Amino acid sequence: AAEAAAGFEKALTLKSDYSEAHSNFALLLTERGDLDQALRHFEAALGSQPTNFGINVNAGDLLMKMHRPADAAVRYKAALANAPDSIEPVLTAIEHLAQALIDDNKPPDARPHLQRGLALAKATGQTEAVGRIEGLLGRVGR
Repeated sequence: AAEAAAGFEKALTLKSDYSEAHSNFALLLTERGDLDQALRHFEAALGSQPTNFGINVNAGDLLMKMHRPADAAVRYKAALANAPDSIEPVLTAIEHLAQALIDDNKPPDARPHLQRGLALAKATGQTEAVGRIEGLLGRVGR
């Protein structure tokens, strides 16, 4: 881990706007528990790639760990605005967005996202996601 951190720091010294290095370093810092520093690196990564689905989702996950659901919801919404063609990451982002809104005391705002996710999950045969989303819908009211 120390070698990886040194590698990211060297890469960022050479190219300060290297978003992949910022994002990967942020993941490493998150694992180490240095959440504030990790957030700074996610923000730097988003500075050059604001529409990157993965970086937005990872930043949202970090913000949830930091008990900042409103900020996490912003990141998840940005991710969903630029969703990939693969359905699993989209469903995960929808579930995370809904959880962020629920944690931010905005369950009614989570409902349309969950309904969209449920329709996607059913249409694509994602039975596990259907169960998880139905559970969240039960918490916010259909």
